[in-house]
Amino acid sequence: MKITYALPENISNPELFTGRKEIMENFGQWVRYIRKGLGKSRALLSRRKKGKTAIMQRLFNIVWTQNDSVVPFFYEIKERNMSLGDFSINFFSSFLSQYYAFVSRQPRYVANILPLEELLERSFSKDEFIGSSINTVKILIKNNNHSELWEYVREFPHVLAVNKNIKVLQIIDEFQNINKYIIDRQTNLPMNTLAGSYLGTAESRLAPLFVSGSYIGWLRRIIWELLPARFNEFFLGNLEEAAGIELILKCARLYEIPINTENAEYILGLTQGDPYYISIIFEGTYLGKKNFTDINNINDIYEFEITKGNIRGTWLEYLHKAFKEVNNINAKRMVLYLFNANGEERTREQIATDLKLEITDTELETKLKSLVYTDIISQGESNFRYKISQDKIYEMVFRNIYQEEIDKIGKDIKKTLRKEIGKFSYDFGHFCEYKFEAIFNTGFNVKDVAYTDDDIFIKAESEIYRNYYYKPSRLRNMEIDLYGKTDNGTEIFIEIKSWKRKTGKKNIGKYIKIKQQLENKKSKVIILIYAIHGFTNDAKKTLTENGIYYGDNKHFKLLP
Repeated sequence: MKITYALPENISNPELFTGRKEIMENFGQWVRYIRKGLGKSRALLSRRKKGKTAIMQRLFNIVWTQNDSVVPFFYEIKERNMSLGDFSINFFSSFLSQYYAFVSRQPRYVANILPLEELLERSFSKDEFIGSSINTVKILIKNNNHSELWEYVREFPHVLAVNKNIKVLQIIDEFQNINKYIIDRQTNLPMNTLAGSYLGTAESRLAPLFVSGSYIGWLRRIIWELLPARFNEFFLGNLEEAAGIELILKCARLYEIPINTENAEYILGLTQGDPYYISIIFEGTYLGKKNFTDINNINDIYEFEITKGNIRGTWLEYLHKAFKEVNNINAKRMVLYLFNANGEERTREQIATDLKLEITDTELETKLKSLVYTDIISQGESNFRYKISQDKIYEMVFRNIYQEEIDKIGKDIKKTLRKEIGKFSYDFGHFCEYKFEAIFNTGFNVKDVAYTDDDIFIKAESEIYRNYYYKPSRLRNMEIDLYGKTDNGTEIFIEIKSWKRKTGKKNIGKYIKIKQQLENKKSKVIILIYAIHGFTNDAKKTLTENGIYYGDNKHFKLLP
C-alpha cells in the first residue's frame, strides 16, 4: 500500500521510519478490531524522543490512506496554557477540519484548522447534523458555558460515529498535558483532574482513544488514578538490533556521512538502539568532523552531545522538572545511589539506611514518587522498590551535571563509552534477514541478488518464517533463516552467512541434501544462500552444480 502522508510527520523524511514492525502490525490488527466495534482504548508510553509520535502519525496516515469506515483524528495537547473554552474550540475545529479532509479526500485540511464559520457555511453547508452541531457549539461559546462546551465537544467524535455509522480513531498526543496546561478561567489555575472527564468517553468502542505521553510516570498516574481500567498500555523501547543498524545506515546515506559496517555496530552499541541518540549524532550541532569511518570522530561527537549538546539538553529538561518538585540534595543522592545499583532494584528501607536519611518513610515515598512521575527513576516490581534502567548516556549526563567529584567527566567519556562497546551484541546476519524478509514480501528477481542469469521473480504468497525448523526433511534440526512459499507453491529457502570469512564447501552440504530430498519428492524448491563476505571457489562450483543460488554483498549490496 502506497501511503498518503495527509498528516505531516515529525520525522520529516518518511524513509527514516524504521523498524517497529511488531507494534505496527499489532496496531494494524487493532484498527481492524475498531472497524468491527471491538477496539478498546490504548495508551502508548515512552520517554521523549523514542518515536511514539512517529508511530501515532504513521498510524494516522495508514488509516487515512485505507479510506474506509475508520476515520482518524490526530490532536496534540501542546505545552502552553489555554483556557478550557479556547481548548474546546480548538479541539472541535481540529476534529471537524480533519473529518472534512477525510471525506473530501483533501489532505491540506488535516493540518489546516478551519474556523467554525467556514466549516458551517462551506465545508458542511449541506450536512444538517454537523451544521446543527456547529450552531450548538456557537451558542455555548456565546453563553460562556465552557464546562458544558467541553462536555459537548469531547463526546462529539462518538456522537458523529453514531450518526454517520462510522468509527473514529482519536489519536491524542501528550495526553498528560491536559491536566497541566488547560486553565480554569475562574481560578487561573490548571485543571489538574480534567483528564478524568474522559472516564466514560474512553470506553467508547465507536470512537476509542489512542493516547501517548512523554512522561511515563505522569501519564500512568493519570490513567491509574483518574481513568482506571480504561486503557490497554503499550511500552515503546529502543529499536531492535536489525532496525537500529538499518536506521544508522539510512541516516548515514541521507546525511551523506561516510560510515563502515564496524562503526555502524559501534554506534549501535553506544546508543543501545535508542532512536533519539542515533539521530543526534547525525543531525546534532557538533562542528567537528563527521566522517564515521574514524571511530574517534564518533567518540568526539558523543562527548560533545553529553556535555554540551542536545542529549544533555533533553535530559536537563527532565531533570529540571523533577528537581523543581523535589529540589534538595537528598533527591540527587538517591538518583546517584540507584545508578550505582547498576539496574538492580532497591527498597525504600535500603535507600534510607544506606544513605542515612533522617526522614520518615512517608516523606521518602513522596520524594521517590515525584522522581518516578517525572521519569528520573522507575518503579520496581512493587511500590516499595525503585530502580533506574541501565542507560549509560543518561547516567553520564547526570553525573556530569550533579556529581561534583567527577567534574573531569569530559576527559573520561571516551574511556567510559569504550567500556560499553560489546555489551549490546549484534549479529549482522539478523540485519540481512530483516532486509531479505522485506524484499521477499514485496518480491525480487533472483538474478538481482544472486550470481545467475535465471530470470525468476520470487514473492511470498503469505507468511514468511524466520529461524524455521523444516520438519519434512530427514535432516535433524534443519533450521532455515527464512522460509516461505510463492503463489505457485514453490518452497523458498533463504540462508544468511554473516561470518567475517568466505563460506566454504563444508558449510553448504546440508542445503544440497535438502534440495535433493525435495526434488526426489517432485517438490518445487528454490534455495538461495547469501554470504556477506562471499564464497570460496569450490563452494561456488558445488552450489552451481546443484542448482543452488548464491549471492554476496558485492553483487547485492546490503551493507555499505
